[in-house]
Amino acid sequence: MLFARFSSKRRASAAAAPPPIQHDLRELARRAVARDIVNFHTVIAVEGLDARDARLMDISPYGFQCRATCPALTHGDKVWLLLPIVGERRAEVMWGLKGLFGCKFMEPLGDIYAELLPQLQGAHPGLLDRN
Repeated sequence: MLFARFSSKRRASAAAAPPPIQHDLRELARRAVARDIVNFHTVIAVEGLDARDARLMDISPYGFQCRATCPALTHGDKVWLLLPIVGERRAEVMWGLKGLFGCKFMEPLGDIYAELLPQLQGAHPGLLDRN
């Protein structure tokens, strides 16, 4: 018999193999770089469409997650995100799901990220010092 060549140990390990991975929202949350949670109102422009209001949900020097009322965005679409201090930054859509999408900056933010982050988190210097 063909299957008789496999040892019982080998058959047991094959039977105990984990089931295939189910792709769901948990996969979207897994990232190689830590992200900073923000809740920042901004503007995003999709290549070929008008600019739209957007809500920046999280950001890292390499990319961001955003919510906007855009048509379904797919992997590879190009967008421009308006950020304080740095202005418009071009990015590529990595995934999209019902108005929520994740993008990778075409050029990482680099050293300016440390200066940008407090602006996105609402810690605006001098804002509360009004007399």
